[in-house]
Amino acid sequence: MGDVHWHVSTGTTVCPECGADPANVHEPSLGEQFAYRMRLGMRLAPLLTCPDGHEWRAGSHTRMTLRTPSPLGRAIRVPSALIGTVRRGRRMEPVPLTYLMAAGLGLVVGVIMDLVLGWPWWWVAIAVMAMVWLFFMSTAFWGPFRLTRHDFMDAVAPQRAQVNKRNRLAAAVEAGESVLFALADWPGEATLAGWGGSAGHTISLTLRFGGEEQRIEVQTSSPLEQRMPATLQMENLADNLLGGLEQPPPDLTGDEWHNWSAARGLRIQEQLLALHWVRESFVVDGVEVPADFLRLEDATSVFIRLDDCDIGIESYGVDLNGRRLIRVSSLQPFLSDV
Repeated sequence: MGDVHWHVSTGTTVCPECGADPANVHEPSLGEQFAYRMRLGMRLAPLLTCPDGHEWRAGSHTRMTLRTPSPLGRAIRVPSALIGTVRRGRRMEPVPLTYLMAAGLGLVVGVIMDLVLGWPWWWVAIAVMAMVWLFFMSTAFWGPFRLTRHDFMDAVAPQRAQVNKRNRLAAAVEAGESVLFALADWPGEATLAGWGGSAGHTISLTLRFGGEEQRIEVQTSSPLEQRMPATLQMENLADNLLGGLEQPPPDLTGDEWHNWSAARGLRIQEQLLALHWVRESFVVDGVEVPADFLRLEDATSVFIRLDDCDIGIESYGVDLNGRRLIRVSSLQPFLSDV
């Protein structure tokens, strides 16, 4: 199997204010590019203007390709994957200006050491640069979100890591560390659809009941400390529901998909303003509890807040009337197809 390579390119997008295509493109000067990259470490995107005079910076999109690695690429795959894991895991990320300032400081200190102690000035300059680099790399290993051995397993043995991750999820549910609700008396296919976590803890599990076209997804979130406001969770559910109802046309190119996605985002933002949630009830563990419903033409979202967790339900093409939720203590029945 080939390696996955991500390519990032700047793409023209539709106007975020009115949805029009750009009429003018202003490319930043070399000086603007240099200053922006020094301060933020990123490329400054072109400035776009639509016919109505709205201005915005061009967005970026990524595309993925599979490429057969060379013998050298296969030899360095594991070391490069480990280094990449540490780089992505840094909690503090330097910008080019940081290293430029470190080089200037190292040069000054090096000259002083050369005059006073006779040390080669360039040794000191390199040592200062190395210490700055090591400090920022070390931020991946301290703090509440530090890297664990599971992160490195994801990089070097992803299939084995997935098996271990599913086993940890199942153990957390059985031990009561993660709360999990499922549809009662569901006759068809049911599987684990996703999970989320923070600081090494699983805080959300999503079960899917049904297939791709007609399905119900139940997400159980166990807050670690402070809960996300209910209004924000309901907004996220509505956004997911609207996004799930509209699929992209087939055979879009990278730029076409990017423009379609931006236009869809505008439509969803407009639709969100007109949506209305209705307070009703839903049966959870045999008891009717308050629940907020959002009903569209062929989809429904439900938000339920319990004492120890929050439950979000998204239904596509399946009627929720008569459906019930039950608390389950084992994840194993939902792992067969994962």
